[in-house]
Amino acid sequence: MTTQTAESSANYSDRLVSIVLIAQLILTFLVTIIFWVFSGNVSGYSALLGGISAVVPNSFLAFRLSLYGSDKNTLLKTAFFGEVGKIFLTIIMLSLIFLFVHPLYPGAFFVGFIGGLLAILSGIVSPYIFKNKGVNC
Repeated sequence: MTTQTAESSANYSDRLVSIVLIAQLILTFLVTIIFWVFSGNVSGYSALLGGISAVVPNSFLAFRLSLYGSDKNTLLKTAFFGEVGKIFLTIIMLSLIFLFVHPLYPGAFFVGFIGGLLAILSGIVSPYIFKNKGVNC
């Protein structure tokens, strides 16, 4: 792989990761606003905490993966430890929220959490959307 191809591939990956993380934040805030307006303060912050519980661990993984070099073994180790860290961070965040945040509406919390996770699908769809619009993602 040439240096220019590696740089282009890294640039594409960075853009895609940014798109996914921004989509997660936008979806989290949209779900939060909807719950806040229609169900009140407790539902609103429950949805916000759920979304943040999805976004923060994914941001951790994205940061870990952005540190790798072009070596495939390094990338594999980084991805593995990043994913393990993401899982532990998710468990810790969920545990702390359910232990210390009262009152909390679990339904709103999990809608926010799942909404934040579903935004990852934007990473699958966005290359096709941008390719059709002529944007080099």
